[in-house]
Amino acid sequence: MRVTLPAIIVGSALFALLQFGAVQPFRSLHVPNNDVVETDQPLLARSPGDLKRARLANAMNGVVYTNERAFVAEDARRGRDPDAASAAYERGWLHWYRNESTAMVAAFTQAVVSDDGEAGHFRALGRALLRVKKTEEAIAAFRSALILDDSDMEARYWLAEAHGRRSAFATAAAELEAVVAQAPSNGEAWSRLAVYRYYIEDLPGAQAALERAEALDAPVPGALSSLIAGEVPRADVRTLDRSNAGGAAQGLSNVNVGPAIRIDTGGTFGANEPSIIMDEAATPTVVAGWNDYRESDKLGGQIRIGAGISEDGGQTWTDTIVRPPADRQGRVEGDPMTAYDPLTGNFWVGGISFDDSRGGVFVARKDPNAAAFEPAVMAALTGFADKGLMAAGRAPGIFPSTNLYVAYNQGLLTSGNFGATWNGPTPIDAGSSFLPRVASDGTLHIVYRATNGTVGLATSSDAGAMFTNRTVAPRMFTGQRSSGSIPGTFRVSVGMNLAIDPISPLLLYSVWSDLTNVIGANANFDIYFARSEDGGATWTSPVVINNESLAVGDQWFPWIEADGDGRLHVMYYDTRHVFQPDNAPEAFIHTYYNYSDDRGDSWTEVRITAEPFNSELDGLDTSSGNAFIGDYQTITASSGSGLAIPCYLSNENGDSDIFVNVIQRVDQLIGDMNCDGVVSVGDINPFVLALTDPIAYASQFPDCDILAGDCTGDDKVRVGDINCFVALVTGG
Repeated sequence: MRVTLPAIIVGSALFALLQFGAVQPFRSLHVPNNDVVETDQPLLARSPGDLKRARLANAMNGVVYTNERAFVAEDARRGRDPDAASAAYERGWLHWYRNESTAMVAAFTQAVVSDDGEAGHFRALGRALLRVKKTEEAIAAFRSALILDDSDMEARYWLAEAHGRRSAFATAAAELEAVVAQAPSNGEAWSRLAVYRYYIEDLPGAQAALERAEALDAPVPGALSSLIAGEVPRADVRTLDRSNAGGAAQGLSNVNVGPAIRIDTGGTFGANEPSIIMDEAATPTVVAGWNDYRESDKLGGQIRIGAGISEDGGQTWTDTIVRPPADRQGRVEGDPMTAYDPLTGNFWVGGISFDDSRGGVFVARKDPNAAAFEPAVMAALTGFADKGLMAAGRAPGIFPSTNLYVAYNQGLLTSGNFGATWNGPTPIDAGSSFLPRVASDGTLHIVYRATNGTVGLATSSDAGAMFTNRTVAPRMFTGQRSSGSIPGTFRVSVGMNLAIDPISPLLLYSVWSDLTNVIGANANFDIYFARSEDGGATWTSPVVINNESLAVGDQWFPWIEADGDGRLHVMYYDTRHVFQPDNAPEAFIHTYYNYSDDRGDSWTEVRITAEPFNSELDGLDTSSGNAFIGDYQTITASSGSGLAIPCYLSNENGDSDIFVNVIQRVDQLIGDMNCDGVVSVGDINPFVLALTDPIAYASQFPDCDILAGDCTGDDKVRVGDINCFVALVTGG
C-alpha cells in the first residue's frame, strides 16, 4: 500500500469519544520524551526478546489500547500540536525504512499524542505495531483511524491483515470485502481476500477473488490456485525410515546419519539460535555459534555468544565465549552468526550487543591455522541493531579478493580487510531477517521478510552500493506464527532462506515456512521451495518439500545450503510424529534433514532425532512466561568432505542445548552390498544377510547402505529384489 501524508481531520465529537470512551483498557502506558527509548530502571533481560519487549513497552508510552480503539492517556495529553505531530510522523517513516522498530513505534506514538484527530497518525502507528507483532494493539489503532475516517481503505486493508495475522481469517475476509467494494481496482486486496476465503473454505469465493487479482496483475501466492483446486503443490518427496539403534540412522539411501553430538559442552542453563559453517577440506574444520546462558542465573539474564570449533569434521568440539570489546559489552549479547571464506580459509563468528548506549554489531576472526578466535572488533556502534547474519565471498570485479558482509535491520556492513575495519550500514529495504549470500561471480544477494510479508530479495553487483529489490514469492500467511497457530507458547520468527550454487552463480534456491491449510481448526504449516535460474529475476512456483503424517503436523525454521556437487541440503523442525492441537501448551519437536540431487525437483527427507523435545523445557525463565527456542537453526554442507551437518536445539538433557549430526554422503552402487565399488559374486552373501537379518547386516557392514539391495526402488530390501539383484550380479 502507498504511504501518504493525509490532511488533518478535526472532529470534536470523535475527539471526545476517543478521550472518554467507556471501554476498559487492556494496556495503559505513559509518554516518552523522544524516539530514543530509555528505561527508568536497569533491565533484567532473560533473552534478547525480553530486552526488546521492555524497550517496546517504553516506546508505546502515552497511548491506551482497548478492545475497541486506541486513545491518548489523560496524563499524556498536552493539547494539539500539529507541527510536532507532523515532525514525529516524518521521523516515524524514517525509522520505518531504517528498520529501527522501537524508535519507529515511539515516533508514531508521539504523532498520535501530539494530534489524535488525524486518522493517518493512527494508521501509521497501527502499521508500526503490526511490524513489531503487537497485533491486538495494531487492531485498536486501525479502528481509531476508521473512527476518524471511515473511508480510509488503507487503514481497513491493514486492519484486515492484522486479523489475518492472528488467524481470524473470517474477520479478515469481511474487512477486505469492504475494501474491494469501495476500491474494486485494488488488486492486492483481491489477492489477500482470495487467501482468506480459501482458509475459511469458501472455495468459489476464493477462486473468484483470485481471478480478479490476476486480472488486475496483482501478485498472488504461487500455490494458491492449486490449493483452491484441492491439490497441495508438493514436490516428489521420499521419506526414509530411521532406525533408532545406537542413536544413528542406518540403512538410508545415499546418506549415513551419525548420532547426535552436543557441542555447547561448557553450557549449563540453556542455549539456542545456532549458526554453523565448515570449510572444504576432506576432514573439515567446523565453526558454530549460539546464544549461551552459562553465565546466567536464569533470572539475571546474562546472555553471551558461545562459539564452538571442531577440527575433525564435527565429531568432537571445544567451546568458548566470544564477546565484544570491553567498552561495548552488555548484559545481553546474542543473535550469533558465522561465515567462512573459501579463498583464504578464514572463519568468523559474530553477534549483537543489545545495549542502548554501548551496543552494536561485533565480529571475531579465526585464522586458518589458529586454534581460537582473535579479539572481536565492532563492525557498527548502535543501540538499534537486531537480527544480524553474515557471509563472505568474492568481491565483485576483483579477483582474488574477499568481502565480508553483515546484513542486519539497519542495513549492510562491508569489510574488505577480513573484518578489521567496516563500512556502512547502507540501506537494503524495509523488512527483517536479512540473510546475505555471495555468488561465485561476486554478486551479493540478500533474502529477507518484506514488510508486506512477502519473500524479498535484494541483489547487488557492486558490493551493496546499490540494490535491485525483487520478490521471490508472495506468502500465503504474512504474519509471524505464535501461540494459537502452532502448539506451544514459543514464538516462531518467519525467516527466509537462500542458497546459491557454488559453481553456477545464476542458480538460486529459497525455502520458507507457510500456512498450507487449516484442518479441523488447526493450522498446517509446511516448508516451501522455489528456484531461480536467472540470478533471482524469475522464480518457479513454490512447492512443498516435506511429507505429512495422517495428523496435522507443522514444519518451520528451514535452512538451505547448496554444495559444490549440486546437492541441496535443507533442515527444519517438525511436529508430525506427536499430534498436538494448536492450543496445546507444548509442542513435541523433531529435526528433519532433506536433500535433493536434481535442483529441487525431488527430495529425500529423514528424521535425524531419535526422540522429540518438549518445547517448554527450554531451561530459561523469560519475563513473558513463554518458552523460547530461538528464531532459527542452520545447516552447513561441503562437497570436499561429502558432509552435511545440521545444527539445532534439543532439550534431552532437561534444558536447551545445541546438537549436531554428521551426515555422510554415500555413493554406493545398487547391488554393491559389501561397498567395494563393484557389483560381483562377493555381494551375494551380504545381500542374503541384508534380506534375512538387517540388524546383523548393519553391524557387519556399518559403512554400507542396506538400500543398495533395493533393486525395485520401494525403500525396502525384500524377496521381490532377488531377481533384479541376480541380474545385476550376472550382468543379465
